[in-house]
Amino acid sequence: MSLLYPLGLIALIGIIVLIIIYIIKPNYQTKFISSTFVWKLSLKYRKKKLPTSRLRNILLIICQVLILTLLSLIIAYPIYRYQQEKQQDETILVIDSSSSMRTEYDNVTRFERAIEKAKQLSDQTIAEGGVMTILIASENPSTLVEKYGEERKNEIIEELDLLVESAETDCSYAKADVDKAFDMCDDLLTKNPTAKVIFYTDTKYSYVPKNVTVERIFDETEKNFAILDAYVTFTENYYDISVELQAYGYEANAVAKEVEVSIVVDGANAKDKNDNGQILRFSKAIQVEPGYKSKLIFKGSESGLTVSSNTEIKDLSDAERFSSFSSITVTIDEEDSYSLDDHFYIYGGQKEVIKIQYSSDNPNIFVNGVLYTIQNYYADTYDIQITEEKHGKPELKGFDYYIFEHKIPDKLPTDGVCLIFDPLSSPTNGGYNAEALLGDSSTEIHMEIDDGAVDHPLIKDIKVDNLFVTRYVKVSYDESYTPLINAAGSENPLLLYKDNGNSKIFLMNFSVHYSNLVVSKEFPFLLNNIIKYYTPSIIESNAYEIGDTVSFNTRGQTLELVEPDGTKTSFESFPASIVVNKPESYTISQNTYFGKEITETFYVRTPKSESDIFAVEDALKDLYYEDTIIDLYDDLVLYFAAALVALEFFEWWLKNRDRV
Repeated sequence: MSLLYPLGLIALIGIIVLIIIYIIKPNYQTKFISSTFVWKLSLKYRKKKLPTSRLRNILLIICQVLILTLLSLIIAYPIYRYQQEKQQDETILVIDSSSSMRTEYDNVTRFERAIEKAKQLSDQTIAEGGVMTILIASENPSTLVEKYGEERKNEIIEELDLLVESAETDCSYAKADVDKAFDMCDDLLTKNPTAKVIFYTDTKYSYVPKNVTVERIFDETEKNFAILDAYVTFTENYYDISVELQAYGYEANAVAKEVEVSIVVDGANAKDKNDNGQILRFSKAIQVEPGYKSKLIFKGSESGLTVSSNTEIKDLSDAERFSSFSSITVTIDEEDSYSLDDHFYIYGGQKEVIKIQYSSDNPNIFVNGVLYTIQNYYADTYDIQITEEKHGKPELKGFDYYIFEHKIPDKLPTDGVCLIFDPLSSPTNGGYNAEALLGDSSTEIHMEIDDGAVDHPLIKDIKVDNLFVTRYVKVSYDESYTPLINAAGSENPLLLYKDNGNSKIFLMNFSVHYSNLVVSKEFPFLLNNIIKYYTPSIIESNAYEIGDTVSFNTRGQTLELVEPDGTKTSFESFPASIVVNKPESYTISQNTYFGKEITETFYVRTPKSESDIFAVEDALKDLYYEDTIIDLYDDLVLYFAAALVALEFFEWWLKNRDRV
């Protein structure tokens, strides 16, 4: 029992006053009476069987003390305090839609099983008078229904049925952003702290917040054999294929499982993209030990390899070796519960041919040396073919890059990039005019970067502090040109460029014989920047994971992306990028400014982490928590008042006994 107003107990002072009254009350009175009255009174008391006057007086005092005590307690307002958990009227259900939730048992995915459980939970919650909120935890979590009760019960079932029908698309291929989904739960809990949070997932968490219930959706018989990665290495003019595998759903010390790995190489040893090449097929069985990553190498090169544990090698025969390919398909022949990692595609095995013609009536080793350095540098990316023309009769068609030194043709080619070194003449379609030779061949004229070209990619990493020329050509040029580096103390450009549709020209207005540029490290940097600027890589890689950002560049006005489901997207502003959210192969196609058709293909796989269909993670994010145990009170005043009335009646009865 508790008192709401303890100060009311001050009224107990009345008991002290009562006692004082009884103390100071006189015990007798002096009266003059006749002797007859005394005898009559004596006879009266003699007729009584029990002497009750003293007991009655004691009971009267006790009653009066209790009455005063009850009055004091009533003033202090007595209550009974007890605790009870708040009634939970809302259930927040979070359904994990990670890629691993596509794991199947008896042809039903975990995601579909979670939806069926969600239906049952919704029926139960609404039947008990509660409301349902359902969140879908994907890479971009969303709310399916919010605070749906009895009146919208049918809508919940319809929404969940639609999820089952579209599970193939609505269940993500990525790893779910569970933290973001729980942030959404946090917002809901701040509005309704009594809500109950349930998480349907296939992941085991080592820590779960006290206000969250995790219900795992899985079957112990589910198994998975996964291709974690597949890639090629180019060694001694031939490709090696490496395949990494792992088995999930087995005890760590279980017996190793044999898995057949099959390879199909399409376009093998093709000369270029117009050549279909060969189709090669080969395979090998490998023992995959549960709990450990295994590796299988199909070795086309003859070089020795250092083999680590859990690695096996298959040497390819002469007929199986290949130096180029359009695509490689890797598959494993094993039935399991998660099929999205049973295959892998490798692209990028055909190098783009870049043809460069160097034409000069006075060729020099500096330009030739840098060209061959660039050729070796890009050996893994491009097949750079260099042609040197020494007789003043250069080809004006069929090359990607034309380098003209000293002697310039009357009309520049229009199907490639033109690099003009020491422009002693002015072609009709060059957009510039060679006016005069400046410098005395002995005085150093230093270089300085044009104010408008600072940080330009064409002169990236070029430091001009110690660079100079002793003679250069002064040119006038149209507005389509942009100066990069000028002669110090003047506005005469030494390096300038044009990038205007199919007219792409780079001018170096001096001879390599009259500058220290060619003997410095800046010259190879410059030619490398030119290649990267005018021939940018369309994509950075041929393999990505779901959720990665893929960036594109272009050599034309537009670029078209075809997704695995056939969706086409055109891009006109570059560099462009997308976040890939569907697995399988994507194709990029474009026509360059020079009419060259370029096609690139890249493969997007589901995240490696999702292959572990029995994943264990550290902790779920803590949610907003408010103690749902509340204090409740029962009012006791009525009971004390009833006792008071009873005591008052008893006291009245005792007093009336005195008159009997």
